[in-house]
Amino acid sequence: MMTSYQGNRKGMFGMVLSILFIIALPTLLFSLLSCRVHVQGEPYHHGPGPGPRPGEYRGVEGLWSIIANNQPGKLEFYWTDGAWSGRIWFDVLQRWDDLTNISFDPRTGQLQFYRPFYSQQYSGTLSGRRIVGTAHGAGIGNFPWEAMRP
Repeated sequence: MMTSYQGNRKGMFGMVLSILFIIALPTLLFSLLSCRVHVQGEPYHHGPGPGPRPGEYRGVEGLWSIIANNQPGKLEFYWTDGAWSGRIWFDVLQRWDDLTNISFDPRTGQLQFYRPFYSQQYSGTLSGRRIVGTAHGAGIGNFPWEAMRP
């Protein structure tokens, strides 16, 4: 008789678990599907990290005329796929050099980039249609540079 009672008890326990599962599953699914997340704050561009929206980059993006260390040339910056690319041309060398580590803060106008071929670090400030700054080159020290829209 003891065996019959235990078997009946197991069946009752299984039935209660089934009923709880049937009741809990729709409630759980409804809760998950109706979950909402509220985010406050300004949107940012999806790139290497949070930062300004691409429209704010228009101030520096594009072609510039540059004079660095009394040498005329051209300078280009482009915002592509969430990252900067750029290159620099000096008339005396007649070739383009790629730029790396380009950063621009539209709030302050601060621009920085590196010219690896000559180990030169440039920094400057954008104001209107002009960038004025200094650069440091290995073996030549600091020198002034400025860029203007053509």
